[in-house]
Amino acid sequence: MAYVIIKIGEKLFVKAKVYQNILLLAKGLRFSSPLKNKQGLLLASPKEDLGAIDMHFVFFPIDVVWLDKNKKIIHIARKVQPFTPYVAPPKKAQYILECQANSTNHLKVKDKLSFVIHQ
Repeated sequence: MAYVIIKIGEKLFVKAKVYQNILLLAKGLRFSSPLKNKQGLLLASPKEDLGAIDMHFVFFPIDVVWLDKNKKIIHIARKVQPFTPYVAPPKKAQYILECQANSTNHLKVKDKLSFVIHQ
């Protein structure tokens, strides 16, 4: 299982587990334990084709950040509640970062995050 350190500038934001294959992308946080402080899940695609998420069988609220190919934030959904059927960005993303609820209050659209996914 790959992990990645995600930063805002030089400051640690979260340490995220990385899901890249189709089955793990579909699973997401379903049936997972609640995320802890500075913990997240990064859904990554080879191109900008990630869109909506759902919260079926996710039993805790999360913040969701959609990023383009340059790792720039294109949309943020805060405090997405368990079993929410549909949350979508205005356009497709290459990365979706799911993190602890209320952990993104200091982020805004167009902020850039930094991380490197090692294959």
